[in-house]
Amino acid sequence: MTPHIRATAETVRTELIAKIRELVNIAPGNTVKERLRATARHLDLPFSRVQNFWYDEAHKIEAHEADRIRAYYEAAKEIVDAKAEYERRHRDMFDSNI
Repeated sequence: MTPHIRATAETVRTELIAKIRELVNIAPGNTVKERLRATARHLDLPFSRVQNFWYDEAHKIEAHEADRIRAYYEAAKEIVDAKAEYERRHRDMFDSNI
């Protein structure tokens, strides 16, 4: 493998691990294991695969995995952003009525 391809693969790996960690952190559940399971369910990936990402043990990443992670991450980000905007507007409206 050429150094450029290796650097690109490592960059993608780092990006996807960061996205998985963010997704797990916002997933429902009281424990990391429950949040890993929820994330795996939403991504339609095996629990062990999501666990490998979480613990930085994922080495070879398939294109379909990367596509799923990126797509779900963007969808989750839109929901989180919309919720934050709603809460900001609600707080502003409440504050202006005091």
